[in-house]
Amino acid sequence: METRPCVVVSAPDRDSQLSSVIDISGSGLRIRCGAKLPLGTLVRLGLGPLLVTAEVRYCERSGEATFDAGLRIVSAQTLEVAMDFLEYVPELDPVASGATH
Repeated sequence: METRPCVVVSAPDRDSQLSSVIDISGSGLRIRCGAKLPLGTLVRLGLGPLLVTAEVRYCERSGEATFDAGLRIVSAQTLEVAMDFLEYVPELDPVASGATH
């Protein structure tokens, strides 16, 4: 099975982690990662030139130290557009604004 690397850019209370895309559909994707992602969590993924926001629909153990997560794509944009937007409206970025949970 061919996989494509991606980076889970952010998930609440998690460090970024390298993951692999193992399946893609019209409305979502399946990734293999090293940590369980809670159901309903919104995650950001770096996929080449794209920044994708997706919701975790399921996450199941797939090996001794890996999990397969099904993600529903909520939005996608180019990284350039995302960075331009965050520079223009930094208060929408919780890290830049200093917001906490």
